[in-house]
Amino acid sequence: MKKYALAFVITLLLSCGLYAQNSSNIKVTDIAVCTSIENRQPVGTDSVFNSDVGKLYCFTGLTSQIDTTEISHVWFYKDKQMAKINLPVKAKTWHTWSAKTIVPAWKGNWRVEIQDSNGNVIASKSFQIK
Repeated sequence: MKKYALAFVITLLLSCGLYAQNSSNIKVTDIAVCTSIENRQPVGTDSVFNSDVGKLYCFTGLTSQIDTTEISHVWFYKDKQMAKINLPVKAKTWHTWSAKTIVPAWKGNWRVEIQDSNGNVIASKSFQIK
């Protein structure tokens, strides 16, 4: 019985350690909403965009203690989720981005949440469409 209890405790501790590693070891070093990406860098970064912008990008720079994981860019318009884009992270230092088409009628407050693989928000960037 003691063997099973010890095995259970060890399994539980290892599970907690893996959860903590996946959720807390990603850091956002850069986040920008922009009109394009050129040479893997954001261009046209701002916090206010015209309604005829057509498409916007969320650029994210990351550091991680693990080589491979995944993040999500979750785009919100007036607190309603409009898109969720899963993005791989394939190195300890990584840059990635997603794009969202913006319809001219979608004027108002927007934000993009950066979520880790467990759905925890690790960063957020707000912007406005006028």
